[in-house]
Parts: sequence; structure tokens; C-alpha cells
Amino acid sequence: MLDQITTTINGLVTIRAFRAKDHFLKDFHRFQDNHTTSYVMCFSASRAFGMGGGTAGLILNTTMGLMHTIQYAVRNAADLENQMTSVERILEYSELESEESPKEADSRLNVCPDWPLEGSIHFQDVCLTYENSTNETLIEINCQIKGGERVGIVGRTGAGKSSLLAVLFLLVKDLIRALR
Repeated sequence: MLDQITTTINGLVTIRAFRAKDHFLKDFHRFQDNHTTSYVMCFSASRAFGMGGGTAGLILNTTMGLMHTIQYAVRNAADLENQMTSVERILEYSELESEESPKEADSRLNVCPDWPLEGSIHFQDVCLTYENSTNETLIEINCQIKGGERVGIVGRTGAGKSSLLAVLFLLVKDLIRALR
């Protein structure tokens, strides 16, 4: 504000020559308002808290730092709670009874003697069209998967991965061609 007054007094001749008195007067009022606002806040703080503005500022700054510390502590407590939930689940799972092994399950079952010893899947000219569609979703799929092989099905969106699994698990009612 004092800089504004000094600049205005030094350039008074120029301000009058360019008839910019109103512009500089508005600037002066704006600076005066800002200065008065700061002064009133400082004065009010010293009266309300019975201390100087510097002490009030120090207390305010310390309080803000404390707020960040409390926020950090609460966040860490929430993270710890989430992690302890995981530990609880692991403890619960470790106390579950073991399931029987496949050999134990097979010995318990009465399996038909002509049941295959090793499974395989054979797709031969498999086509699939869904009920509400006129286009074929799967078109003449041919492949053979031998027992014990691991197969990954990859492809872009809409390539037919889910449809292929629907056929494999017989989730679709009407298949056009053979699946063995």
C-alpha cells in the first residue's frame, strides 16, 4: 500500500496528463481494503486470545501441522485394520479341515469299469448361434485337447472365448455340430 502511495505521488503529473485518476483511486481503495482486513484480523486475534498476532499465527500453524499428523495416524490405523482382517482370514483358513485328496475320493466312488482312464476333448466342426442372433458366433471350430494338456484361451473382446467355454460346459441348448 505504501509503495502504491509513493508511486502515485511520484507520477502525479503523468496520471493527470492521461486522466487516469479514477484507475489509481480504485487501486488505492483495493490496497487499503486488503491492508485494513489484515490489520483487523491481527487486532481481533490479539484481543480474542489475549496474545499478539505472531503468537496466534504460531498456534494456528502448529494446529495445522497437528491436523496433518492426526490424519496420517487415522489413515495408518485404517490400513492396519484392513491388514489385520487379512491375517484373521488366513488364521481361519489354516484351521479348516483338509479336503480329501482325489485318490481318496476315487476310492470312495463306484466308478463304472468302462469309464475313460484319461480324458480328452475333441471339437469337430462346432458351430454356435445364440437364440436372438442371425450370425454364427462360433464357426466350424476344430481342435483336439489330449488328457493332461493345459490350454489357454486368449483373444480380443468378442472373439468367442466365453462362447467356447459355454459349448464346452454344455451351457448352450442347441449345438449345430458335434462335440465329443
